[in-house]
Amino acid sequence: MTFLEDDFAGRYHYIGIPVNARVNFGKKVKFFIEAGAFFDPVIIEKRTFIEHEISRPEKSIYMHKPDFGISGGIGMRIPVKKYEILIKCDYKWGMRNLFDSSNIAAFNKYWRIGVGFKI
Repeated sequence: MTFLEDDFAGRYHYIGIPVNARVNFGKKVKFFIEAGAFFDPVIIEKRTFIEHEISRPEKSIYMHKPDFGISGGIGMRIPVKKYEILIKCDYKWGMRNLFDSSNIAAFNKYWRIGVGFKI
């Protein structure tokens, strides 16, 4: 059976495990550049296939094949009294095909923006 883009919807829940090297520069406001790899095991995977206007959810699958790839980012750490605000933008480029089928290629590739507060 052949599935088209409209015939499939999926939701994946990962735990991200990054391994990055970071270079810091700056005195008061600290800027950084980081690059490395990541390993993201899937905790829950839910897929829904649509056939002839009928949607049927597939069962959840736990600990499916993990995603892995390379990542890089930039950011800054801003001191505020004895605390720190972190602003970061990074890109993750997944290298594992999300489909087991050889005729469909889909990879995780995305930008991410984060803001944190260090106490």
